[in-house]
Amino acid sequence: MASSLNIWMIRVYIGSRSRYGGRPLHKAIVESAREHGMVGATVIRGMLGYGKSGVIHRASLRARFNEFPLVVQIADQPERIAAFLPQLEPMIQNGLVTVQTLLSEQMLTKCKTALQDS
Repeated sequence: MASSLNIWMIRVYIGSRSRYGGRPLHKAIVESAREHGMVGATVIRGMLGYGKSGVIHRASLRARFNEFPLVVQIADQPERIAAFLPQLEPMIQNGLVTVQTLLSEQMLTKCKTALQDS
């Protein structure tokens, strides 16, 4: 991707036991992102976390039997992210979805310059 592009990132915070269509939710999200031509998706396994329930979930040697936190990240151009969000919405029953703008190298340089000038 060119450094002057505006890039958005979706982050989906879910539990490892979350499912959609009879399969693990994180796999369903990644497969759907690929089918919709998204640039890339990554699943990150959390060591410790809690959500709306307040129950602390932790990764352990017995993680196969316990729920642990996962984050699915998908980055692409804003219009492609916006087009993908309606596909993602019905998949998420319990979880949190965030969308953020990532600074390109060009924007980061402008921000640094502005901070130095102030």
